[in-house]
Amino acid sequence: MLKYSDAHCHLLDNPDVDSALSNARACGVDTFIVAPSCITQWPEIIKLTNKYPFVFGLVGVHPWHVCELPQEWMSELRKKLIENPKIMVGEIGLDKNRPHMDLQIKVFTHQLKIAHEFSRGIHLHCVGCWNMVLQILDENKNALPPFILAHGFNGRAEDIEKIADRYNIYFSYGPRALRQRLGVSRILKTPLSRILVESDDIDSCVIPSLLQKISEILNVETDILADIIYKNTKQIV
Repeated sequence: MLKYSDAHCHLLDNPDVDSALSNARACGVDTFIVAPSCITQWPEIIKLTNKYPFVFGLVGVHPWHVCELPQEWMSELRKKLIENPKIMVGEIGLDKNRPHMDLQIKVFTHQLKIAHEFSRGIHLHCVGCWNMVLQILDENKNALPPFILAHGFNGRAEDIEKIADRYNIYFSYGPRALRQRLGVSRILKTPLSRILVESDDIDSCVIPSLLQKISEILNVETDILADIIYKNTKQIV
């Protein structure tokens, strides 16, 4: 059976996480990167990561929740990263559809610096703010994380090759990308060494069919692409 990986999922929102993992592994999904939906899920993310060697967790402040933060959130984030070397930072970023952009930028920049401090990769949520994100990355070019995973990448297809090496970015695509003409264009522009797949959901069983559809778009045999994406994922966990 081919080995698959889910580069970004929200399994903690599934009422039966253990069954969700078991079912997905039966489908060949071998590696899971699990994101919290909110800061209160950090302890469960860590617990799940410690329980299963094939689960890799994230802790971070989503741009949707920047107004809900306790005063000590940064010290708590640092504490979690110190205690859990397997944990990455995410998902973090900017979202034009949400208010308080100044605060979003402040929280994102703090987390970017913390990720650099602890040498952890980040999962980036960016909606309609790629110019601002790239500006922030340039302003912090000497203090960037070891890699960036652009979760559900929705920036300009023509920028992909330019920013991939500049910021060590991997580009992750889920079912939504396949429903959009621009999503397909982005997939076609993504170097094979930088492409990942994600469910962005509570069920990772969609990964094999998703990868097959992407292999058809790229005109690459499914087993070859599965191996490439699996190896790409292992580069960042």
